[in-house]
Amino acid sequence: MAPDQLIATKWHDDKPELGVERQRPLCPYPAMPKYIGGDVNKARSFTCGTLPFGVSVMLQPAKSKAATEAGSVPEREL
Repeated sequence: MAPDQLIATKWHDDKPELGVERQRPLCPYPAMPKYIGGDVNKARSFTCGTLPFGVSVMLQPAKSKAATEAGSVPEREL
């Protein structure tokens, strides 16, 4: 079963023995971390929320296997 939540951690000088510098929740797509108040370096100051109204994510279409092997995408006829 997949976990409900993951927390990303940045250590001081990338050394865990020096302690946590900041944390953020990792949200399942399409949710994003949303600041709800408090210490910006603490994961508890964020929640997973949806994108704001009017914001969309543009995805590039996948190349076909033949186009990938040829190194280009074939042109379409109009």
